[in-house]
Amino acid sequence: MQQNTDQNNLPRHIAVIMDGNGRWAKSRGASRIFGHKNAIKAVRETTEFCAEKGIGFLTLYAFSHTLITSFASPKRLPYQQTISQCSGRISNS
Repeated sequence: MQQNTDQNNLPRHIAVIMDGNGRWAKSRGASRIFGHKNAIKAVRETTEFCAEKGIGFLTLYAFSHTLITSFASPKRLPYQQTISQCSGRISNS
C-alpha cells in the first residue's frame, strides 16, 4: 500500500470487487489455490490499510465468474428467474 497518503483526502467508504484470482494464478502456471491465497494477502493488506487510515467502511465483494457462468446454463434458468424476482421485490421495498 502507498505510504504517502494524504490524510485529508481519504474516502469514508472503499468498495473492492474481487474476481479472477484463480484465473490469475492459472495464467502464471500456478494452482487456483495459489491465487486464492494471494487474494487473502491482498484482503489483509487492504483491511489493515483502512484501519490504519481511519476509513470507516470497507466493502469486499467476492465475485466468481465461474459461478455466474454456471448459472447461465438453461437448466438453471428457473433459479435465475426466482433470484431476479426476489431481488426485484427487495429493491422495491
